Amino acid sequence: MAVLLDGPPWARRRTVGDRDGLPVEVLGEMLRWPAVERVWLPSWLGDPAGVVDHLVASVETVPVAVPAPITFPTAAVESFKGVAALRSAVTSVAVPAPAPKAKPAAPRKPAGPVVMDGETSFVPWIPKVAGEKSVLDELPTAKAARAVRKVLNAGIKAEGPIHVDRLTKLTVGAFGLNRSSEARKTALLSTLPPSAVVDDYLWPEGVSPESWTGFRRQVSSTDRPIDHVPAEEIANAMAALCRASAGMRRDELLTQAAAVFGYKRRTPATTPALEAALKWALHRGRLTEQPSGLLTV
Repeated sequence: MAVLLDGPPWARRRTVGDRDGLPVEVLGEMLRWPAVERVWLPSWLGDPAGVVDHLVASVETVPVAVPAPITFPTAAVESFKGVAALRSAVTSVAVPAPAPKAKPAAPRKPAGPVVMDGETSFVPWIPKVAGEKSVLDELPTAKAARAVRKVLNAGIKAEGPIHVDRLTKLTVGAFGLNRSSEARKTALLSTLPPSAVVDDYLWPEGVSPESWTGFRRQVSSTDRPIDHVPAEEIANAMAALCRASAGMRRDELLTQAAAVFGYKRRTPATTPALEAALKWALHRGRLTEQPSGLLTV
């Protein structure tokens, strides 16, 4: 029995025929599958046991084809009486040479996660050397401010929206320091307009927190901790996950969202940021919670 599942590849098919008619026609009529069933994700989430029971019942109703027994003509049986006749018949049959062994196919690389709407890859910003520590010590002089502002703007352009703590730490690294104190952070941010920081984040020019729908998938959580990911970005990832899966339960959504940002499992340390992002998404209408508890776009 063939079982069809909905998912991102299915959702990307342009027409109803491509999504629903063509797979059944190809599997059932052309490839001769005796049974073709479809399982919808909401049905599975709502009643997995009922879905399994339906599939089992469908398998049990498929008729089992019994191969016909092999029979030989009477004349052929009579001609092979006796050991000598049998040996003669066997040795007279031409045995074809064995076919050369085909080279084993190269193993396929496992497919990566499906790219969702609004998804890009997170590329950590690595600032270039911009000067010595003495430049930071000279703040707020105009010359030092220009040098620092140039590095800050480069970080915002490369990695924005970016958390103030991450931006200032990377910026002082361009001047030979490994960490930034609160006083140093204040001095650095004073070189930018006061309106540049929005809820501890700095956004690239032309990007609005209200209208931005993108998010950046991370290979590892060490690239950027979840506490340095804007709630808007996590909410955008949650909306994309629910859109690709036709809805998700809360716990599953939180776990899958953590995976987008490089966390192999959800821990008590990551949950508060995820919960805050989900609350933001529900409040802004990015997600809707159905009476059944399913979260949908």
